[in-house]
Amino acid sequence: MGDWHLRSPNRRAFARLVLAGVGGFVALGAAFALVPAIVVNDMHETDVIVGWTLTLFALSALLTRFVAGVWIDRRGARAIFALGFALLVVAGMLFLLTTPERTWLLYAARIVQGVGQAAMFTSGLSWAVHLAPEHRRGQAMSLFGLAVWAGLTIGPVVEQFLLDHAGEGAGKALMLIAPVLALIAMIGLRGPAVH
Repeated sequence: MGDWHLRSPNRRAFARLVLAGVGGFVALGAAFALVPAIVVNDMHETDVIVGWTLTLFALSALLTRFVAGVWIDRRGARAIFALGFALLVVAGMLFLLTTPERTWLLYAARIVQGVGQAAMFTSGLSWAVHLAPEHRRGQAMSLFGLAVWAGLTIGPVVEQFLLDHAGEGAGKALMLIAPVLALIAMIGLRGPAVH
């Protein structure tokens, strides 16, 4: 792998990988502010339904995490990372289409987000380890983990600001825009070879 100096191709690729990861997890974090607004204000449901709607994401991520690992081994980390973001874009579109008459789209969006998160996180972590030299792999995993938590921290704050000052439409748009920007950050980024 060579030295991981500031201008090395691997280090630049890692920085772009982390940046894309932040974008994806901003959308996932934003859902923690958006879902209660939709469930309570639009659907007129209780906090129990808010909890179950949030849980759908975790369940779908849990059930597909292992499959994501198998996909990475067969297709490569870059392809599955991009697939994760593509699924987040689909989920963002489902959020935009959710109305009080089509509440099932909200549940579908949460399930798709969970599968997207499983693909994105697992492949991103695998890719981060591949890019780092052997003596810095633990650090690479921790830095990619920071991208995850940065996105999950920033997302709800930005989402609540949009809900308060620009309305629900702008909040739903963030769910689509953040993963699209993350996909753009990946353009031209070469992934590790498939073994």
